[in-house]
Amino acid sequence: MKQLREAKKLTQTQVANYVGVSRSVISAYENDMRYPSYEILIRLSTLFGVSTDYLLGIEDRRYLDISELSDQEAEAVYEMVRLFKLNHSTTYEGGIA
Repeated sequence: MKQLREAKKLTQTQVANYVGVSRSVISAYENDMRYPSYEILIRLSTLFGVSTDYLLGIEDRRYLDISELSDQEAEAVYEMVRLFKLNHSTTYEGGIA
């Protein structure tokens, strides 16, 4: 969760305010000392744009909501992802890790 928070450039206090808990609770979540309720888990999922399964460690895929994009914009996003994956697999196959 800390990585997701930092990727969005949010403080623990900002996350806490969004989901309705204290900053210390967010710290406890990030340090695996405490686990969120279902309600808080859903709020965190919405905030970070990931599935609850991703937050729970059940799934390692992240999702991007492009539902508000036009078909042309969505196609551009798909093409960028395809190119990133192609570049990633080429880098590792070529021995550059």
